[in-house]
Amino acid sequence: MDRLRGIEYFVSAAELGSISAAADALGVSPPAVSKLLAALESRLRIPLFTRTRRGILLTRDGENYLARCRKILDDLESAEAALTVPAQSPRGTLVVGMPPNLATYCIAPALHRFRGRFPEIIIHLRRAYRDSDLAAQGLDVLLALAWLGKDDLIASRLAQTRFLICAAPAYWARAGAPQVPADLTTHDCLVYRIPEATVLDKWTFARGEERSAVQLRPKAVCDEQGWLITAALNGAGVVRAVDLTVQHHLERGELVPALLDWEGCEAPPIHVIYRKLQRRNERVRAFVQFVRDLFLELESGRLPRTNSAPRIAPKPEWWGRRSVHSGGRANDSR
Repeated sequence: MDRLRGIEYFVSAAELGSISAAADALGVSPPAVSKLLAALESRLRIPLFTRTRRGILLTRDGENYLARCRKILDDLESAEAALTVPAQSPRGTLVVGMPPNLATYCIAPALHRFRGRFPEIIIHLRRAYRDSDLAAQGLDVLLALAWLGKDDLIASRLAQTRFLICAAPAYWARAGAPQVPADLTTHDCLVYRIPEATVLDKWTFARGEERSAVQLRPKAVCDEQGWLITAALNGAGVVRAVDLTVQHHLERGELVPALLDWEGCEAPPIHVIYRKLQRRNERVRAFVQFVRDLFLELESGRLPRTNSAPRIAPKPEWWGRRSVHSGGRANDSR
């Protein structure tokens, strides 16, 4: 039995919760994974997994063994990284998931630069929102507007976003701009709904020590931010938008922000997330460095100009009330 390969297969199956998903990630057949896991359990003389119709679950012994195996693989990777010269031109397919608003307004406009630098990498972009999509959709990398928690994935914070209250000039001319957050109750507000979860119809604000929470009566609710922004551009009402996704509309005067003396609370951070098994994948490493550089650039040119960086928002109460919960979560490594 190849003990090191057995450890790699075990860690992959444990992290993905499925023998077939582990086989896909490792590029082998499911029977090959099952055979090596059975040999590993036979060698250890303990069951590492409980098999169910829905997949596999770690036993208590399996959980203890997983922690030790992760350390072994991390130490081995560190030792090899110190001696290995990375490939100059990574090639192959890279599957990247992200919310459509990040794809449309942040990544797609700069993707030609990544392609120019790494012409042998073929990128597949997929709609994705949460860290459980890594396994569910077979993603190599995920960009997420999200708060993170557990440590079974690798995550790096790319940016802290800022919420902007925006509308088209024609709408503000017709309805008047709000002077305080409470004025929003008289406006046509276009509200985002987290896919399959909470309607974010309570907007909160801070100004110094002052706080204001506004319960809206939305004129439209949508789980696609891009549609809300398009509606706002055409004068339909007021949208609360992530600042980095509306920069070019602000530059061209197509959207005008209001309530700039107030900070919109609960703005999510942007993370890049991937599985520990992908740590040495040159395609993943190339893309992660690309988005790190890109968001540094986007942050340096963000509008409107302010004298302070966006406030780091703690995880809001509604985040725990989402109806669809992610499986593994990630530890912010930045």
